[in-house]
Amino acid sequence: KDATLFFSHDSATLASVIPAMDKIDVLLATAILKRPTGDKTFSAPIKAALLKSKHTLNRYYSLAYHSRIYRIALILHPRYKIGYLEDNDWEADDIKMA
Repeated sequence: KDATLFFSHDSATLASVIPAMDKIDVLLATAILKRPTGDKTFSAPIKAALLKSKHTLNRYYSLAYHSRIYRIALILHPRYKIGYLEDNDWEADDIKMA
């Protein structure tokens, strides 16, 4: 619901897509390992659904990652620029190509 509201808002931009996907990826990875409320893990069917969601997100992330438009939008955005790429462990060659 929060993601829908975020991207439906007037301030959502192309440059915010990859950072949002990064945040969702971290949340999914954390949820797969343990519940946010404690050390207990989710049941097997829930973990399977989370893994499938992460796989789908990774597929879309790969498409965005290889798109020049998203790279240009990130670099030109005053909040992100090249620092976002460096802070999120992008390879030096990928940053240079961007």
